[in-house]
Amino acid sequence: MLQGGLGARRVSIRAQRTNEQTRLGLVPVLHGPLLRGCSPEWSWGNRRLICESGEFRACEGTSAGILRTVNERVGILGGTFDPIHSAHVAIAISARRSLALDRVVLIPAGDPWQKSGKVVASAEQRLEMARLAVEGIEGLEVSDIEVLSSVPSVTADTLEALAREGRELFLILGADAVVNMPSWRRLDETRELATIVVVEREGESAFPPGDGWSVEHVRIDRFDVSSSLVRERLRQGLPIDGLVPAPTAHYIQEHGLYTQPQ
Repeated sequence: MLQGGLGARRVSIRAQRTNEQTRLGLVPVLHGPLLRGCSPEWSWGNRRLICESGEFRACEGTSAGILRTVNERVGILGGTFDPIHSAHVAIAISARRSLALDRVVLIPAGDPWQKSGKVVASAEQRLEMARLAVEGIEGLEVSDIEVLSSVPSVTADTLEALAREGRELFLILGADAVVNMPSWRRLDETRELATIVVVEREGESAFPPGDGWSVEHVRIDRFDVSSSLVRERLRQGLPIDGLVPAPTAHYIQEHGLYTQPQ
């Protein structure tokens, strides 16, 4: 997540993988201040390599605190998804492509504590709508980890449950969600669990609160759609074509969701 005005912030240095780097199994591994003129660093097995003029050479004196082998880069896009809409899917696709993520996992909240009493569809219905929305889209999948949980959804808990050796997590957030981060439970622990991916539309800019975050920024075209807009149109009997993926729209109509006043 490269950003300007680094200061004391911790930045994850990312380099796009070429076909040759992918064939060799090379992945970027360096975390630290981005210094002018610094060569991209990659890992291969237990060795640290530096790319110079398209060639890789071993680098001695690798610090155990810096080097780590990353086998999988996974994006996490959580939300109430009440219902999921086309912008959610577009964000997941854009983040995956922009950051060369292996996959993006969409996670419907089971019991979102910040929206207690405001969720319309059941957790099972929201989960199925999300599954239908991404079905057949390469690199996108849905997890029921929070739906199956017996406690309210907390981001740090979910990230801890998804952490694996060799797996790097990228928490994908809209700029509005980043502004709301100071209200999160276990915020300090979240900092150490994932890189924050801030998805910004034209005119938006946001940073996580405080220092020490690993941050990336992904810019997308403005797409003025929200779950509340979809629900309101359905209550008024208006079409939602284009606002919601077609399979999800069919599920909503089949089950008569969002037609009653809240």
